[in-house]
Amino acid sequence: MPLNTNLVITDVADGHRQVFLDLADAMELSRGQLLALLLAGAGAVSGGLDAAIPDHEAQVEWRALMANRLFSLTNL
Repeated sequence: MPLNTNLVITDVADGHRQVFLDLADAMELSRGQLLALLLAGAGAVSGGLDAAIPDHEAQVEWRALMANRLFSLTNL
């Protein structure tokens, strides 16, 4: 099991930091999960969604939540 550590990134504009935090909240992911998902999507790490959410049942629940939110946004 990997050792959890704190990640500090300096010289990031407040607006960019806030977008990251807002995106994590909107997607109901922890900051670490969002970072892992972004890194996997960029091809920097392998694993895809498994890198961010290893539990299959949690993945299914999260995908359904995201689908519902997207459909809600399109109906505004």
